[in-house]
Amino acid sequence: MDNRKYKQSIYFDTDIIINYFKEGDIGKHARKVISQAKKMCKNPEVIVKVPLIVLGELTMISMKKEKIDLSKLLKRELDAEFTSPNKESYTIAFRLMNEDKLLEAADSLLVAQALTDKISEWLITTDTKLINNLIISKIKEELRSKLKISDRFGIG
Repeated sequence: MDNRKYKQSIYFDTDIIINYFKEGDIGKHARKVISQAKKMCKNPEVIVKVPLIVLGELTMISMKKEKIDLSKLLKRELDAEFTSPNKESYTIAFRLMNEDKLLEAADSLLVAQALTDKISEWLITTDTKLINNLIISKIKEELRSKLKISDRFGIG
């Protein structure tokens, strides 16, 4: 993917995308942040990126039980780009797992991919292990990343 035409990227964790299809407050919250992302993406310099690790998790969940239309949401509504991790992402993910034993491999790779993306601004998640994580914050500062990890836009 050519980042030159984009100045900002947005990442979504699996939980936000799955919750989009649910009822109640959790679904309402997910639909609200995804709607905000859709509005932000009207600016041609903003792109939503879905790491392959998230796509894999979504596929597993949808095959097991959830009746969700991933293609409609991810491609038609958000025009999401599906991205692979680079070598630096794997290095950072390994470091995250070593320094924070509570972080799972998939979450570490998702965070690492967003951290190493030079134009990433947001990682939207409801995972409390990722929001305000001191190890992630330390690595973020070292990388001089602008990434904000939050459950909504405007906080982070």
